[in-house]
Amino acid sequence: MSARGGELKDSLWKVWYDDSFHSERRIEAITNLARNHYIVKGSADSGLILANLLDVFSNQIDSDFGRERAISLRGTAYFYLENYPKALSQKLILLKIYQDRGAINDEANIHEWIGLIYYTQNNFEQALLYLNKARRLVPERASGFYSNLGSIYRDIGRPDSAISLYRKTLQIIKTVPDKYVEGSTYLNLGMTYL
Repeated sequence: MSARGGELKDSLWKVWYDDSFHSERRIEAITNLARNHYIVKGSADSGLILANLLDVFSNQIDSDFGRERAISLRGTAYFYLENYPKALSQKLILLKIYQDRGAINDEANIHEWIGLIYYTQNNFEQALLYLNKARRLVPERASGFYSNLGSIYRDIGRPDSAISLYRKTLQIIKTVPDKYVEGSTYLNLGMTYL
């Protein structure tokens, strides 16, 4: 890890342990630590411990915001730990919360997560169902959803549908740039032609 990354990690720990910071800042710090410094970098079990720590803290201060973050982190950690039933359970809890609140963007994100959980388990029918729900909820973010849908069609042996969706993704990216989705779409398109 670079010195800069270590400094950021240390500063996040300082915020978490300093009671003088507002509770939402502390929640953001532990969320960032769990997701960006542990879960995504290969220590999902440590991220899970931090998610549970966040849940305890959130219950002590009665913070729905913190509890939602803890649920999300747990779902993500379980996904990276390949415990898909538990990942799905956490994401479904979060989906209900967001649906009740009418938080469309958050709901779309969770539909996408659920779709990816099913996709990872080769349950393509459910993956398509949830990814299409996400696409319909926020059509302005459709490029990523179309790219993910293309990958599913590629994997179920429907390359023509996959290519069509990848091309649609690239068309959308011309008006709503997204370098990450663009790069992964070109990669997936190339793999589909192989």
